[in-house]
Amino acid sequence: MVHEHYNNTIDGRVVRAVGNISGKETWADGYSLAIAGFTDNSEYAVIMKKIVEPTSDGPIDVTLAGIPDSVSSIELCAVNSLRIRVATFATLSTDDIKTSLDTIPFAVGSQDVSMLNAIQDNLFSTTCANCHGSSNSAAAGLFLTKGKSYENLVNIQSKKNPELLRVKPGDTENSMLSQALFSNISRDWHYDHSHEVLENNKMKNILNDWINSGARN
Repeated sequence: MVHEHYNNTIDGRVVRAVGNISGKETWADGYSLAIAGFTDNSEYAVIMKKIVEPTSDGPIDVTLAGIPDSVSSIELCAVNSLRIRVATFATLSTDDIKTSLDTIPFAVGSQDVSMLNAIQDNLFSTTCANCHGSSNSAAAGLFLTKGKSYENLVNIQSKKNPELLRVKPGDTENSMLSQALFSNISRDWHYDHSHEVLENNKMKNILNDWINSGARN
């Protein structure tokens, strides 16, 4: 574990984030895990410190200094190459940030920060699982609930089109999941799945990048 030290005389507040993470290595190129600060109603990180260590699983101890007063939340999150937040794993509230402590503690706990978990929490669990597993049954036998989605998707033959895999690692175009979500192929099924992500380019990009980078668990 590496504890990164900063000069506390830098203007602004100081936050020290401590905890354990797993799944960092599953992210595709172009994304970073970071401790980052955001203003109200903005997904752009106005200040951030990338998490360099550990390279895979293990403890983190990161200090972010020089946080301006405009920042309303500090997060353990994933950002893209434009510093736009794509997933949040832990948040330090506004009240906690406004403390008078010299260094504000941010206990992130133990977090699964994998790319799949970001997709799970922001797409599968919130939307897809309504028909795919939340009631102990799943349309087309496809469970997309937490802990089951990977084994039900990756390298599993599609029931709608047996010539395709539900998710073919490294090949978005030939993955049935991508076809169902990013085209009108499902409009004649019981439900048109394209409605779930066509208006959410951020989630579309992260899902495509997850598949094309190997669909790691």
